Amino acid sequence: MNKLDKFFSKLGGDERIFLLELTSRVRAGDLQGLNIKKLEGHTSTFRLKKGHFRIIYSKKDSGIEIVSVTRRSESTYRDF
Repeated sequence: MNKLDKFFSKLGGDERIFLLELTSRVRAGDLQGLNIKKLEGHTSTFRLKKGHFRIIYSKKDSGIEIVSVTRRSESTYRDF
């Protein structure tokens, strides 16, 4: 089980549905109206901030790859 699957399995039903909708919007490129910023020091890595959740994704030639989905904390951006 990868980190994303493990994170989603620990969520409650409403949070899981909310985040699945957000991640599918990101994968589809529907970023209108979302709070998105480029991560400092990276050329193609971005973060989406919605409530207390953070979705970190990369834009690649083949499309958009979700790197991480986490709750906001002091260590959210530490590995990037």
